[in-house]
Amino acid sequence: WFSIVGSYALVGQKNNNLSSSNYLLCTTCDFEYTTSRPQLLLHALQTDRVAPFKLMGFDIECDNSPGKFPEASENAVIDIGVTVGFIDSTRGGMTITHKLVLVLGFIEEEFDRPDSDGVRTQYVSCSSEEELMKKFNALFAGHEPDFVLGYNSNNFDFKYLYERIEILGLAQSCLQWGRLKGVSVHQRSVKTASNQRGCRENVYTTIHGRVPIDMYTVIVNSNFKLRSYKLDAVAKHFLNMSKDDVPPNKISEIHHSGPPGRLKIASYCVQDAILPLHLGDKLGTVLFYLQLARLTRLTCVVLLERGNQLR
Repeated sequence: WFSIVGSYALVGQKNNNLSSSNYLLCTTCDFEYTTSRPQLLLHALQTDRVAPFKLMGFDIECDNSPGKFPEASENAVIDIGVTVGFIDSTRGGMTITHKLVLVLGFIEEEFDRPDSDGVRTQYVSCSSEEELMKKFNALFAGHEPDFVLGYNSNNFDFKYLYERIEILGLAQSCLQWGRLKGVSVHQRSVKTASNQRGCRENVYTTIHGRVPIDMYTVIVNSNFKLRSYKLDAVAKHFLNMSKDDVPPNKISEIHHSGPPGRLKIASYCVQDAILPLHLGDKLGTVLFYLQLARLTRLTCVVLLERGNQLR
């Protein structure tokens, strides 16, 4: 934590040190100060308790041509599942607070109902892919997650969304996922080579003020000896949880069959959005990287992207 010595301005509000502020808010944070760096004093934490960081899990489903894997250059995003929770330091573990699916096409309002875990899944109909992307972008500012978790999200979900948003001409308005106002996320490809896995190319997404975590990458790099690293197999192994059985090559067909079909795919999507949160909770992923960041004085993002090299 830090304290401020001398004068400072609480941006957008009057405060005791400066009667008014002429600065505009630059972030979506609850509090924003302007001061010079020498006036900041950093203090070591005197507790092992963890702040109630907000977590967001997400997953996407896409259209696809018969017999082909979805291509961002051709196929629209038809569902984005989002789950939100927080680290409950008093009770231990994680608490889920919100579940929703943005659906391309009409879904009956009666489909909004409480699930077995007591948290209602909200199904939001979107008339166009543009509307779907705008509502997804708004969820970041609405929920303000600190960590964003997915499964194979580095090389698929984030990458696919980024490419679709650019193709739709919405890069200026729908890539504002971070906490810096007016600053879009950006992606970069990094090639790595090892004796065990050969040459690989990974795509990393920078979301200013938030930490993206790909649970697939975390699990693979943790050297778990699993027969399969598909999400359903991993969920069964660690969580003893099963997913709805929907063949990937049938997703587009079922979605376009009408509202009941869209509900089935949307329910499938929200399962894939909540499982990364449960996996992260079960494996203590967020807590592990927070503690490692304290020890190494490196950010969680650096540790996640270059963890094996740093070790």
